[in-house]
Amino acid sequence: MDILIVDDQKSIRLTTSLALEAEGHYVETAEDGDTCLRRVKEENFELVFLDLRLGDEDGLEILQKIVAMKPQQLVTIFTAHASISTAVKATQLGAFDYLEKPFTPDQLRAILIKAQKALQTQGEVIRLKETPKFLVGDGKDAEAVEVLQGIATRYNRPCSLTLERLQACGTLSTRSSQGKSKWSPGSIGVHLKGLYATKRIGISTTLI
Repeated sequence: MDILIVDDQKSIRLTTSLALEAEGHYVETAEDGDTCLRRVKEENFELVFLDLRLGDEDGLEILQKIVAMKPQQLVTIFTAHASISTAVKATQLGAFDYLEKPFTPDQLRAILIKAQKALQTQGEVIRLKETPKFLVGDGKDAEAVEVLQGIATRYNRPCSLTLERLQACGTLSTRSSQGKSKWSPGSIGVHLKGLYATKRIGISTTLI
C-alpha cells in the first residue's frame, strides 16, 4: 500500500516508516498539517496515519479537511492513552480506526490487514456502480452501451444494443418535479437483457 505518516515526532515517523517499509509498503512522511493536506491532495494514498496532536495543530481539524477533500480516504489516528475518548470522536468524524501509542509491530500489522480489507470492499462497491444497470440509473446511457458491447465482444456473442435502442426504452413517471426520471437500476436490467440478440451471452446476468 501507499501510506502517509503524519506526526510531529521524528522518532515516530522514522520507526513507523521503517516498520511499514519492511512489510513492503511505500511510505511518505509529513510533520505538519499543511504538508499532510497538500500530499493527500496531490497523491492517492491508500492509508494515512495521523497524529491527534501535531504541535499546536488539532488533528481532528486536519482529519475533517481530509474527509471533506477525499471522503473515501482511510485515516488511522495515532493517539496517546489519555486521548482515547478523542480518538473515538475521530472515528465518528470519519477516521477509519485509531492506534494507541506506543504500539507494537503486531498492532500496526493488524491495522494494515483491516485497511486492506476495507480497500477491497471499496473496490467492489466501485465496480458495482460501474455495471450497466447502475450506469443507466445514473443517466450514463452511452457508458452503459459501451460496457455491454464490450462484454459481448469479449465473449464472442452478438449484441444488437445501440444507444438509440437503449434510449428508446423511455422513462418512467415519478413524483419528481420534472415528472419523469430514468428507469430504476432494477427495472432497466430486464429491458437491457431483452435488447440482446441472444439470451445466451455466456456471462453472469448480475453484470446486467
